[in-house]
Amino acid sequence: MITNRQHHDIHHVTFCCIGTAYLNLLFDFIIAAIIIFIFGVINEIIDEITYRKQYENPLFDYYIGFDWKDILRNSIGIVLSYPLT
Repeated sequence: MITNRQHHDIHHVTFCCIGTAYLNLLFDFIIAAIIIFIFGVINEIIDEITYRKQYENPLFDYYIGFDWKDILRNSIGIVLSYPLT
């Protein structure tokens, strides 16, 4: 059974993989990867804000906050999208 934490982990990898592949249709791979990576960092900043404010929003990781492992998962998703381009 997938826990809530694993659910967020899967979203990080999947969104970055598909998002980078999609943006690669419009931009060069490096530009697409940078854009998606910046979105990932912004997502983690919002996670930290929701954690500090204890705003329980299921879209964000409000029970952990900023997590470097999520940045790593974003990077993995970006790298996995390279063969799709």
